[in-house]
Amino acid sequence: MGYAVNSAETSGRDPAQLTKAGELADGQYSERALRNPPSLQALKLQDVLMKNAGGKIADDKWHELPLATFKQVKGFRNLTHEDVVRLFEELRSVTMRHVNNAEGHTAIYGLIAVGRVDMDEGNGKLRYKFDDEFRKIVEQSNLYAILDYRAGLAMSSRYAHRLHEMISFRAARERQMERFTVEELRARLGVQTGKLATWTAFKQKALDAAIDEVNQSSRFRVSYRITKRERRKTAEVELTWEVKEALEDAKKEQEAHSVARKGRRAEAKVRLSFPESGSVKYTDPWEQLARANSNWDHGKIADAFRSFCSQKGIKLGAQPVTYQARGHGVEDLAQDEASGAGDGDNHLLKIRAAAFGQILKMRTLDGYPLAMRCVPPTDNLVDKSTVGSEVFEVGTAAHQQRISDRALEMPMRAFD
Repeated sequence: MGYAVNSAETSGRDPAQLTKAGELADGQYSERALRNPPSLQALKLQDVLMKNAGGKIADDKWHELPLATFKQVKGFRNLTHEDVVRLFEELRSVTMRHVNNAEGHTAIYGLIAVGRVDMDEGNGKLRYKFDDEFRKIVEQSNLYAILDYRAGLAMSSRYAHRLHEMISFRAARERQMERFTVEELRARLGVQTGKLATWTAFKQKALDAAIDEVNQSSRFRVSYRITKRERRKTAEVELTWEVKEALEDAKKEQEAHSVARKGRRAEAKVRLSFPESGSVKYTDPWEQLARANSNWDHGKIADAFRSFCSQKGIKLGAQPVTYQARGHGVEDLAQDEASGAGDGDNHLLKIRAAAFGQILKMRTLDGYPLAMRCVPPTDNLVDKSTVGSEVFEVGTAAHQQRISDRALEMPMRAFD
């Protein structure tokens, strides 16, 4: 018996923990499986069944779970008999692959061999048996991930659920970073074949969204940076993670409704205002931009920019200017321009030479070195045709800042 079963037995006694064999927690979906990957609810059903089995997960036996208990689990409370049957069908259809070098074969197997759902929802039960090959892999495995069971159930997307498992599997490593090709990440997160084909789409809809949710509702804080490009397209990223010291906020989020959590993630955007006095030192992202592009005194930089804004009638804390503290890094958009990629959103603008860092390079301190195209408040517009509708958003990485010399991507809201 391997360490994974021993850990599962220990976790079975703790309602907040779930142990998964490393082969499952860190598995990649095959190309065929990605044509129709399991839904988020099917993945959560998998968690419930494994949690219920506990240390007996490798036993050749029927496991039972009262339907009344099952329907008390968050996410399953309003399911009908037919809903539960379809979830079992979906989970039963998932095919996994395990390359067993020690025995010289590749095993193709499923998670559950059979499932039965009683029609009596009051006194009925769920009955199921795990696949023989699956039980063998779990029994022999010395690799395992200890998951926060409640955090997994709280996730509102398949991508966040899978990212949480990936990071949990790596949490105890001394080196808390790892590089993945974009294709490896797509296969691990379960991005369906033909979906989110461009880096921009994958980044926004899968990777960024998953990181935001894991950071909000789990014990981890995750960020990433691009480490390799091929022909101006993103080919590799480095994930970095750390375990939070305080978990009270994450535990509160796990109990909250998914709509409320989503709203709070949206509210995490704060106004990007320039300091009204003093230096730009210790103020993000201004200090990073200044350091990356000049060696001038930070106090003089700040004074020059405030003087410029004052003469132009631009408020330093203008309402349209927002800053998203995502912790993912500022991206170079060149590869998306080359491929013609885009999200089709008319409220997206790419600003180049007008960005703060570019102006630092282009001007001298004698003039207005920090002059950049800013948006004055709507009640202060003089010439709408020249001002436009620009809103400035800059991402910052917790572990490393990298300011692009080419372009910054900024969401914008059009003015009437």
